[in-house]
Amino acid sequence: MSGRPWWFSLGPWLVAAWLVGLFTGPAQAQAPLYLVNEETTVRGISFRFVDTRSFQPEVLEEQMATLAPPAFASLRRRLRWIPLPFFDVPAYPFSPVELQRDVARLRQFYARNGYLDADITYAPSQLDTSSNTIRILFAVREGPPLIIQDVGFFAPDGAYAASLFDEPLRASWTRFRRRVTLRTGERLTEADRLRIRDEMVAWLRDRGFAFATVRSEADVDQAQNTADLRYVVDPGPRATIERISIEGNTSVNERVVRRELPFKTGDRFSGRDLSVGQRELLQLNLFRVALAEVPEQPMDSTVDVRIRLSEGQLRSLGAETGYANLEGLRLVGQWNHRNFAGGARNFSVILTANTGLLAFGDDSDQFLTRLFRSEVSLRQPYVFTSKLGVVVAPFAQTSLNPLFEDNPDDPTGLGLNASEYGVTTRLITEVLPFRSVTFQHLFSRVQVTTLREDTSGIVVDGEVNRDPFNRSIFSLSANLGRVDDFFQPTQGVLVRPLVEAAGGVLGSGVEYYKVRTEAIGYLPLTPRINLSARLVGGRLWPIRTSRDQTDLSVENRFDDIRFYAGGSNDIRGYNLRSIGPLQGRFLPSNDGCEAESGSEPTLDTDCWNVEPVGGLGKVAANVEVRLPFPGLDAVWGTAVFVDAGTVWEDQLDLPDLRVGVGGGIRYETPVGFVRLDVGYKLNATRAERLGASEQAVVERFFAQEGLLSADDLDPRFFRRFNLHFSIGQAF
Repeated sequence: MSGRPWWFSLGPWLVAAWLVGLFTGPAQAQAPLYLVNEETTVRGISFRFVDTRSFQPEVLEEQMATLAPPAFASLRRRLRWIPLPFFDVPAYPFSPVELQRDVARLRQFYARNGYLDADITYAPSQLDTSSNTIRILFAVREGPPLIIQDVGFFAPDGAYAASLFDEPLRASWTRFRRRVTLRTGERLTEADRLRIRDEMVAWLRDRGFAFATVRSEADVDQAQNTADLRYVVDPGPRATIERISIEGNTSVNERVVRRELPFKTGDRFSGRDLSVGQRELLQLNLFRVALAEVPEQPMDSTVDVRIRLSEGQLRSLGAETGYANLEGLRLVGQWNHRNFAGGARNFSVILTANTGLLAFGDDSDQFLTRLFRSEVSLRQPYVFTSKLGVVVAPFAQTSLNPLFEDNPDDPTGLGLNASEYGVTTRLITEVLPFRSVTFQHLFSRVQVTTLREDTSGIVVDGEVNRDPFNRSIFSLSANLGRVDDFFQPTQGVLVRPLVEAAGGVLGSGVEYYKVRTEAIGYLPLTPRINLSARLVGGRLWPIRTSRDQTDLSVENRFDDIRFYAGGSNDIRGYNLRSIGPLQGRFLPSNDGCEAESGSEPTLDTDCWNVEPVGGLGKVAANVEVRLPFPGLDAVWGTAVFVDAGTVWEDQLDLPDLRVGVGGGIRYETPVGFVRLDVGYKLNATRAERLGASEQAVVERFFAQEGLLSADDLDPRFFRRFNLHFSIGQAF
């Protein structure tokens, strides 16, 4: 028997009771609600469902004007003695009148969704007079739903609606009606009822019925909770466009407006064409408002169409800033003219500076980047058709590329070791909204700083080459697929293929073929939980003069073309470009570096130049579940993820796949998500657990070459983890 006293075993229970009290507080006796006053605040809102539950509490709270503090507020109040200014919780005032209105709003919400007899009360709400706070507890009894018993479509004279159309339009109407109609036995909601009406009007207008109307009626049997739906369809005459009037354009020529419209006088009217023309006008970035509409007019076989415009400022000057841990502070300035020389041409001057200031972390020692770029861009939006545009963009830039050598002659002292100037030409055709195909040609003159080797292949310390060469790269890319929101997608699929070919013309110093495809899928699991997945694959084939990738000059030119893996938008848990082979060159002429034949190589970082060389092929997959942040509002989110991928030189070896798992926090700002992820290297080798310092990279190279055994390495468990901070979703 243990020598501990009997009360010792109560310790864990006492701790648990203290934690429960910390988060929940002492039980409060229910006080009458007439004791509330103007100082009463809301402590929380919750729902109790008596019979069934068709809607989540979050959906019901969106219908209310009364607000409650987030779940962490109770804990913050109990820890108010701790100075946490960024986590102060504002007061949420309570209004009995607004609460009664909220009950009415909830009942209306249930009625619109097919629950005519929903009963909602707040009798069990709890008032804490000691803190003058109230917890509102709604009791919800949904009652039986309103069930659809019959759905009919009729002409104004009482005949079936199909009699209004001649073949083949009648067959098209029958197929459409079967697709959109509600099924008997389903719950009737006001949203579905209006959706069908609007879809029918749109179907009729798309087929030339410019004055079509649809009226919906519902015969409700409240005793049986059933409804008979009746849609009365009046298409009116099919019309052709007689006149197109344009209003509101002051500096933009009317000819520019008309050429963007997919219709002209004499064409059959189409509501879809009106929508397309309106979208095309807005995409010119010339107008704040562009409306294509049918004004009030006599109903006959012709129709007048009106285009109403409101022009925006033609010239604009803007600036933005950002931050990344390897680029430091980022500054962008842009001057834009949206109607340059008429014709809706867009002329822009863009200055970009990735300064490297305030960069931090072990990665910055090896992967710090800087970029200073100026670009002039001229976009012609109409080339023979409104679906085809051309962009010509000359540019010049200088940069610090961590894959090239230090430039001792850089006058700025920023280590800039690469420069490039040239012109990019793009032909862009729009397939569907936000879906396009782009054909591009890049011609530029590049100069990079590389190590110099003597005739025997020994690197000469302190001497570098200036390697000037031309780039001539043709590429064909596309952005295809369908999602619910192209800015913040939650459902659908996107596919982004890319094909590149370089060399053969204009004396290109790089020659290759390259293909890459990215497929992304989004699937909502619940209204607030989303599953996202991505698959990336690519292959590079150097040709002719670029075939020997081990040649120093060729290898340097392909540093930005080969495939790499690892980083905050790739295989999380691994540092940027840290997956894959390393290439090292010994610097024998440096002080303290041994150059005699047969001597043991030194691990001194001053004696080695080591860099990741990536691979000719890559495959990677990412799966991420995006969830709400418990207790916080919708701008906060969390995620858990599994990433896997690898790069290879000759052939794919599946056992070489590196896997990272982890989770993170998301915060939505007006300019995008701020993302903080913690990744864990699930199957990292001992060498990959050495870290990202220059010394660790040299040791990894030695282990790769067999100059160090696994027993000679000193991995640490915490180096399996990696912190990733970035802006925007991973994919």
